[in-house]
Amino acid sequence: MANNQTRIQIGDNVNLFDWTYVSNVVKAHLLAADKLLDPPLPIESVAASNLETISLTTGKYTIPSSGSRPPGPALEITPEIEKSYFNFKEGAQPRASVRSKFDPLSAENVELEPSYPLQVAGQAFFITNGEPMYFWDFARAVWAEMGHECPSWTINIPMGLGKILGTLSEFASKLMGKEPGFTKDRIYYVTAHRWFNIEKARRVLGYEPDVGVEEGIKRAVAVYHFFGFR
Repeated sequence: MANNQTRIQIGDNVNLFDWTYVSNVVKAHLLAADKLLDPPLPIESVAASNLETISLTTGKYTIPSSGSRPPGPALEITPEIEKSYFNFKEGAQPRASVRSKFDPLSAENVELEPSYPLQVAGQAFFITNGEPMYFWDFARAVWAEMGHECPSWTINIPMGLGKILGTLSEFASKLMGKEPGFTKDRIYYVTAHRWFNIEKARRVLGYEPDVGVEEGIKRAVAVYHFFGFR
């Protein structure tokens, strides 16, 4: 930001990233400690109940699905469409009947677990804010909170070209004996898809984030200004 480089964007900004406010991580650890000796939850409990959408930043909203959606440009309003539209207006989310292999609580993954997955002891959990954002949207939200007026247009550097430029930057910095500021690893980082399913933590630990992404950005920037970082 200080170097006036916020106009530059690497990649097409369609990669979702998860961010986690530190107090949410602390809360997850405390919940795990409290429930360490609890018996496993019955697997039936996963199929029997829905989880509310995490909406600390965006507010409560209904996610369209096959069983809960607006009618759209339908030629004929069938009873099925009427029911789906009613569910959408009422905020009802009929539970999906199929889980993918990427779901930590799918039947496939449950069978692969060396120990029972719906318990705390011996298990690993993803802990995030549960509100993935596009990478550059997050960066611009931080800049805006710091008082920077984000540019109305950007210079978009494709990921492939970014890797080439990163390689050249590393080579030139090595010749000059300097630390490179623009590297291939940073290109990979800002263009990676990095978000996680936290349903297991929500069901087993009872984890729900207390601080949303928007509030987390405000708190982080306030601390930054308080200590006078530049």
